[in-house]
Amino acid sequence: MNRDDRPVSDRLPPPASGPSLTPRAIAIGALAVVTFALATPYNDWQYTSSYLYCHFMPPGVTLLVLVLALGVNPLLGARRLRLGELAVITGMLLVLGGVVSSGLNRFFAQVIAGPAKLLTSTPELAPLAPANGDVVLPTRFFVGLPEHGPIRSDDAEYRYVVDGFNNGLVRGDLAVGHRTVVAWRTLDGVTHRATACTGALAVGGGDDVLDLDVPPGRLLAGHHAGDEVETPTGRVRVLTVERSALAGVPWDAWAGPLLHWLPILLGAFVCCLALAALVRRQWIDHERLPYPIANVLLAIVADPDPGQRLAPLFRARLFWVGLAIAGTVLITQGLKTWGMLPVAIPTHLDFRTVFGQHAFDDVYAGWAITDLVLWFSVAGLAFFLPLDLGFSLWFFFVATVAGVGLLRAQGVPVTDDQVSSTGVGGFAVQCLLIMWVGRRYYLQVLRMALLRSGDPALREVAPYVWLLLAGIAAMAATLVLNGALWYHALLTVLIFLGFLLVLARVVAEAGLPFLQIPTGYFLSKVVFSITGFHLPLAALAPLLLIGTGLMGDTRENLLAFGVQAEYLGQRAGTPRLAGSAVLFVVVVVGALLSGAAMLVIYYGGEHPADPWPHYTLLEHNLKPLANGSSGVPTAEVWPSYGLGAGITAVLGIGRMLFSAWPLHPLGYVVASCYPTWLNWFSVLVGWSAKCLVLRYGGPQLYQRMRPLAIGLIVGEALASVLFMVLTILLHLCGVDFATHPSFLPR
Repeated sequence: MNRDDRPVSDRLPPPASGPSLTPRAIAIGALAVVTFALATPYNDWQYTSSYLYCHFMPPGVTLLVLVLALGVNPLLGARRLRLGELAVITGMLLVLGGVVSSGLNRFFAQVIAGPAKLLTSTPELAPLAPANGDVVLPTRFFVGLPEHGPIRSDDAEYRYVVDGFNNGLVRGDLAVGHRTVVAWRTLDGVTHRATACTGALAVGGGDDVLDLDVPPGRLLAGHHAGDEVETPTGRVRVLTVERSALAGVPWDAWAGPLLHWLPILLGAFVCCLALAALVRRQWIDHERLPYPIANVLLAIVADPDPGQRLAPLFRARLFWVGLAIAGTVLITQGLKTWGMLPVAIPTHLDFRTVFGQHAFDDVYAGWAITDLVLWFSVAGLAFFLPLDLGFSLWFFFVATVAGVGLLRAQGVPVTDDQVSSTGVGGFAVQCLLIMWVGRRYYLQVLRMALLRSGDPALREVAPYVWLLLAGIAAMAATLVLNGALWYHALLTVLIFLGFLLVLARVVAEAGLPFLQIPTGYFLSKVVFSITGFHLPLAALAPLLLIGTGLMGDTRENLLAFGVQAEYLGQRAGTPRLAGSAVLFVVVVVGALLSGAAMLVIYYGGEHPADPWPHYTLLEHNLKPLANGSSGVPTAEVWPSYGLGAGITAVLGIGRMLFSAWPLHPLGYVVASCYPTWLNWFSVLVGWSAKCLVLRYGGPQLYQRMRPLAIGLIVGEALASVLFMVLTILLHLCGVDFATHPSFLPR
């Protein structure tokens, strides 16, 4: 690492003074958690506005800390919320981002309902659903899949649970049908009320169930409120026909699969929070990573100087200049999107209009080289990075594009998929490098956990080792109990955690607000490239559970958020185990609330078309299993893995051995990731600005310019939230535009 700017950017501030885990901090955080957990699904998937949790520096969280710092605290005066309390609230909201949208619940419900839909509509999946045999998947984890026999898509329960989820339930003038609540009156004036059901749900239902397979239910089926129907016991009048509580969601049908998912879900939650706690001291105290995102948030909620009401950041004129610049530019773009302004200040340079729309179609990520977008948040965060890291984050992407172009020009048939697979090899070695650099600390923690010997200061960390092992065991055991081989199950869980650990490291060190794994390489694809397909399908199918349910999209993964929350906890002086317990409760409650909201939205039928969850489930999970191929021949994938691993190893070892080593391995590791294609130009802008400031103004000017960078970040977040709120308000007033402004990479 170049050390020229380290004293400026990487100083570790002292912990906050005073208590942090106070009752009012927990109460405010809990209120915010419940609000965000319920609001995020509606904002993201019903109103299709800018995502509330768009990435690892969520605009919604940024807005809340601004409200607390600029609005609530000045009014509280001497009873103001201290830095430690605000850090606790912010940490609670950050870990919530790992489950409420793309991190989990955007995909989770569609994954549970997806196989029943896809297996009956995709001929290529026939090996997984034989016409006269059992479905070759762990059926208890999904709705609509029978444990024995073929899928019955004509069954009333299937139509209600599966089709109702995908298409929405019928509203308005309901007829008596499966899972409707019916009230009717007989000739003697007695009123009856029951839930109409057919099939297995009607058997043994008692007086609370109206069996539609036998009279009088069969005779009432299809009738509406107000109809009179002749039954064997006389004429009856249908009084009302309605859905059950909460929009008719069949909660009982989803309860069974959720119970089977619990060991995997809770195991993943525990693993992520335990890992975040285990790397905390190594990354913060020993390696002194900069944590750009967390430090920007801390600058907003910092305690004011004596005699002042606001944090030092808000008294810096350049902060307001940066906020005004970003806000003005993006507001003009938003108004132009809505047709209210004829022109807008551009942040988008599309050179395809110069070279031709398809001029770079044959170039690896050619559109990203010619379609340049400036994201204020990315450029602002890049301004805080060490120069070698900022340089590497854009240089390796440009070098990859140029290198692939030269190879293709020489007739070497390099595919985009091969380039992505080198990134997978890079992720694997980067994970090993992370463990190697901190090996002494991790071994000390392990010794304390297993042998109760070593540094007494590590005693409070030792329980996290057992929690991590318990979480891994819970996930792996669930796969094994459903037919997977034990070493395949363990491999799948370790790859899952390894991917997340590298992503968390990149967010902590590079501050990239938008980040994913290498393009096209979802977890199941990597696992199948290692295990092969020589085993029976029943032994391979359970491995899909981790890849589909937990890793459909890594832009908002729990471990990266947990690492940021741990940094905030260290600054707040929060007790370790108590703080982790609070975060665990936040994750569990947030997952339940947002998951329930997603079901209400989908069964309500007001959700937008979101094909990505089903696409990833189909293309990267079910089809490879059904076809016996992960899409890339083994003869190609392993050399690509090896090449990426070798390059990352050279970069990592060179960085450890030579203080003047100019290249950072993280730049190469993320070069094949889709977010880098979007962000590289913004990183280049932020890096260039820092180079110029340090070159011509020195460390003093750089320190003065830091508030300007934060202002750009905050201005972009505020503009996103402003149009997010306006979109919802206008929708509620019956005003909808064809397109909505979106200012953050997605």
